[in-house]
Amino acid sequence: MLGFALVGGLVAGGGLVFFCHTIDRSISTKQDAAKHFNLPVCGVIDEILTPGQRLKRKARQWGVEPLGALILVAIIGVASLNIVLWLRDPDGYDQLHEDPKTFIGGRAAYYYQRAIQKLKQFP
Repeated sequence: MLGFALVGGLVAGGGLVFFCHTIDRSISTKQDAAKHFNLPVCGVIDEILTPGQRLKRKARQWGVEPLGALILVAIIGVASLNIVLWLRDPDGYDQLHEDPKTFIGGRAAYYYQRAIQKLKQFP
């Protein structure tokens, strides 16, 4: 069910992107402007930004947006972990909600010990 929901969401998102792209009537290139106005375009004046505006734009581009994406990925990961744990291990799910630090620490220690044992098997 989770896979179907994920694929359905991706298809719906792709459809929305396609729909928004097809109804977009903005002029973004010189060729679009020349075709729309039936006049030749000799040059383009870009938006003039103050140093403060430029700094805000860079901060948003390199700080806020990646941080927002990271938080969104973390929320989706925690939600999927919660659902998978609830479906596969109801007792573990209850332990997670009673004491999250102990549960996560115990699981991390368990998988760490397993990894060490498997590494010791190699010559």
